[in-house]
Amino acid sequence: MTGIGHDIVKLYSHVRGLIVQDAPTRSTAPAFIAELLDKVDSNPHIGQVLEVLGTYAIRGRFYNLDHLADAPQPGDSPKQLWEALHHTLLTLHPNLLMQLASVDQSQAARAELNKLIIGSITDWQGADHACVDDAGVRRAGEELGAEAGSIEVDDLRVGHIRAKG
Repeated sequence: MTGIGHDIVKLYSHVRGLIVQDAPTRSTAPAFIAELLDKVDSNPHIGQVLEVLGTYAIRGRFYNLDHLADAPQPGDSPKQLWEALHHTLLTLHPNLLMQLASVDQSQAARAELNKLIIGSITDWQGADHACVDDAGVRRAGEELGAEAGSIEVDDLRVGHIRAKG
């Protein structure tokens, strides 16, 4: 499989397709796999979180260097993408917006906002790893080769994701 590169959304779509295709016949716990996939599918934030991370991975890593070199920018800055994600989350959770406006509650609201993002990534990562492991979709790893690296989330600093290993 080629053409995925750093595109997390394409990678997820490809692996999820393999899981859905192979889980009914290769899984030792198809109901558990279905439950994990439903958990990810019902997460209202994961789509945008993956989109932001994928866009950053594809073109955002060098945004500031390109900006300094006066290179044309193909889209929003990583900061703008992250702020759009926050805006969406705050729209879905208006109580957090009210807390952010309060001096006394703003730190707690930021922590809760970060928990929503961390929870989405953790659900997605945990479900995909469990599904791939259980369903025996070994060919996904074989097809992806070096492209199929794991990520880990730094719980203390949302937005800081690094390759494991």
